[in-house]
Amino acid sequence: SSYLHFAVFNKNIQKTILMNPLVSYEDVATTRDYKPRYLWTAVPEAIHFYDMSYLISLLAPSRVVVVNPVTSKGESLALGANNKEFKLAADVFAAQKNKKQFTLITSDEIKSPASIIKSY
Repeated sequence: SSYLHFAVFNKNIQKTILMNPLVSYEDVATTRDYKPRYLWTAVPEAIHFYDMSYLISLLAPSRVVVVNPVTSKGESLALGANNKEFKLAADVFAAQKNKKQFTLITSDEIKSPASIIKSY
C-alpha cells in the first residue's frame, strides 16, 4: 500500500509488479480475524475515500502487473474474486486505451516469480 501511494505521485515509474498484494482495505474492515501485517502501511481513514483498485487505476497508463493478490487472512483469491476486486483498475486502463498495460495473474498461473519479472 505505501508503494502504491508513492507510485501514484511519481510519474517516473513506468512499470510496477505487485507480488501478493492485499486485495483491499474493505476486506480488512469486513474480516474478523485479519492478519495485522496488512495494516502497518495503511493510511488511516483511507477506506472512506478509496481502496487498492482505485490506487492501481491511478497508475495508468504505466505498466501494472498484479500477481496473486491475497485476502486480509493471507489467502489467495479465486480468479472470479480477483476480477471483481480489480474491475475498477481494469476498466480505467481499458477506458484509456491501455488495456494491455494492466495484467492480473493468479497463483495457479505462476511458474516462478523470476519468470514473471522477466516477462513484464
